[in-house]
Amino acid sequence: MFSKPFFSPRKFCLLIIYIYCIAAALPASAQHHYYGVRHAAKKDPAANNIAGIRVLSLRYADSLARLKQQFEHWRYNGADTLANPYYFPVFISGNLQSLPSDRAFSLNRNGSFEVDDASIMAPVANRLNASAQLLTEAYVTAPWLMQTDIAPTEGIDTEAIGKKLKNETAPKLKLTEHMQTPDEDDKPAVADADIVIKKPNFWTLKSNVSLQFTQYHVSENWYKGGEKNYTMLANAVFEANFDNKRKLQFDNKLEMKLGFQTSESDEEHKFKTTADQIRLTNQLGLKAIKNWSYTLSLQSWTQFYQGYKKNDTKVYSDFMSPFESLLSLGMTYKVNLKRFTATASINPIAVHLKYVDRPSLITSMGLDEGKHSKWEYGSNITATFKWDVIKNISWEARIYWFSDYKNTLIEWENTFNFKVNRFLSAKVFLYPRFDDSVERKEPEDSFFQFNEIFSLGLDFNF
Repeated sequence: MFSKPFFSPRKFCLLIIYIYCIAAALPASAQHHYYGVRHAAKKDPAANNIAGIRVLSLRYADSLARLKQQFEHWRYNGADTLANPYYFPVFISGNLQSLPSDRAFSLNRNGSFEVDDASIMAPVANRLNASAQLLTEAYVTAPWLMQTDIAPTEGIDTEAIGKKLKNETAPKLKLTEHMQTPDEDDKPAVADADIVIKKPNFWTLKSNVSLQFTQYHVSENWYKGGEKNYTMLANAVFEANFDNKRKLQFDNKLEMKLGFQTSESDEEHKFKTTADQIRLTNQLGLKAIKNWSYTLSLQSWTQFYQGYKKNDTKVYSDFMSPFESLLSLGMTYKVNLKRFTATASINPIAVHLKYVDRPSLITSMGLDEGKHSKWEYGSNITATFKWDVIKNISWEARIYWFSDYKNTLIEWENTFNFKVNRFLSAKVFLYPRFDDSVERKEPEDSFFQFNEIFSLGLDFNF
């Protein structure tokens, strides 16, 4: 905004002084022919503006002379509005005299732009008109400061100005010279940094431990009969799997299961085992194509404790009696989906070892009299899968098949997990088994065997 009104008595007087200066430059004879000039202007419309200026100068000569004398010693003190951005055309015009003078003495409606108020150029035109008027005031106020009839660069040593600016703007001191170099004593003591480079960890460790209890009580006069008992079942599964994401895979799984049961009707034993197993599975794989790998597998299993029957002191199984191990070579297929994972190994080459430590169990375990071990050659298929049926119910299974082309052994282990909350769960274990290498006491005895366990208790995952 302007610092003072655009139209004021002072500015009007200055404009009259500017007009007087122009009129003073006219010949003196023109001042004595006032009426003749007006008569000539009527005949020549093109000279109308010049004639009007001459009439004004003759009519107000005395007033203009006094104003000229009053402002003769005036000097610009920087208190006006020359810093306003509307003065920008003063500094960019090719000829400082051309813009205000051409517009002020134009014969086309006082030199204003003919732009419609609704046009998008209206603001620009208004600013140009205002700039021209302000320039005119500046010329009237201080005409001795104006260069009117010279080119913008005439008389100016542009080369000298450029050198001066270059010298003034060139940095005299580099930024780095302002920085003080600390003394050796002032430097903070920094210990040698220990750089630790960690190799990728291709191992995956998993574990699950569960402990279930069952208690059953019945009165002596219960109409269905029965006897009270207590059952405990402990399960532990540990896995350590290696996968370098390229070719090599090495999977290791240790499964342990041990359960005990008490029975009042069993006078020979305070408790007997209901589940007893130690099984270690090692598999080394070399990736072939997609989900297939060449694998070398070793499965080994035995039990923890002696196995008895009700009211019988005879030992039917024991630790390392038997101990079985299967070494097989083949291919393995793996699939890993969102809720279903499975592994199936097809091994056309398999070597089975059965070892019995107790001499009394050698023949009952299918070994020849006097021999503690037996080697069998055949084929094997082992498959495992886990299916998350719904949110808190899962089904884990293992299918094992081995044949030495004389006898066949098939095992199908099924574990159904029902998760109650974070730590509480229930398990149902179903274990059908077929083994035609077992001697039958009676001809009607079957080669099919079955085991079932239901338990409820604590479950922990690590």
